[in-house]
Amino acid sequence: MSRKICLISLFIAGLPLLLSCSTSFTRYSGDMFQGKRLYRDSDYVTARSSFLRASQEERTSDALAWAATASYKMNDLATAERLIAEAQSIDSNSLSSLRIRGFKALILLSEGRGREGMEGLREYLALYRGLDPLMSISEVERLASTGTVNPGGAEIAILERAINEQVEQYESDVEQFNETGTGYYGQKWESQFGGL
Repeated sequence: MSRKICLISLFIAGLPLLLSCSTSFTRYSGDMFQGKRLYRDSDYVTARSSFLRASQEERTSDALAWAATASYKMNDLATAERLIAEAQSIDSNSLSSLRIRGFKALILLSEGRGREGMEGLREYLALYRGLDPLMSISEVERLASTGTVNPGGAEIAILERAINEQVEQYESDVEQFNETGTGYYGQKWESQFGGL
């Protein structure tokens, strides 16, 4: 009997912790959803605030990478660099790994740090080549092969457009597969393993 009371007491004592974790994840998810919606609407300032709130709830590379992306779009390169470095330091092959590498390269190149930026671009390409890349990879490869990108020139705009397109398509495809088992990766899974 006393063992049963002890177990019930432990459960009751741990219930607030379980509920707070659930509440924390709910807030995190809500802030990430809102941040992505605001980002798509080009409200980068408010989007960054949402991503930073999410990162306070759950310190993930995803929240930090999105906050860095919004900072980059605001041309707040110092903040973007700090956030992307932190995201990279805690990332372990998450959905945002491609975003982290792509925007790290863009940030460094935009700051005029050509050698580091080109190295970041090569890291991005190495990862992206293994993810069934879009045809626009050739634009990124062409610019990477030149060895230099002018921070204020047309090359940065071309890279930003291509990397944005590639990252967003990849993340969208993976999210669709995770949520529904369909889409590009669903078809790929089915062709290799015969369905879910």
